[in-house]
Amino acid sequence: MYLELKVTSINLVEDLETGQPQFIGIYIEDCGWDEWKILSRTVKKQLVSEGFDDVAGRVALVCKQALRTRRS
Repeated sequence: MYLELKVTSINLVEDLETGQPQFIGIYIEDCGWDEWKILSRTVKKQLVSEGFDDVAGRVALVCKQALRTRRS
């Protein structure tokens, strides 16, 4: 399956109190709930399969359009 998505920004999200890195936020435009679910599982599975288990839990994919709509 192939999804054509537009990544609008990638940010390092830090803890407000300590200033320590919490996770990497990847913000995606025009991505609904269905795409978000597929994308989330696929990216995590790929990171784990390539030996990046520790990173897999520290990446947040944020689909902006999904946050603006009700989940069906």
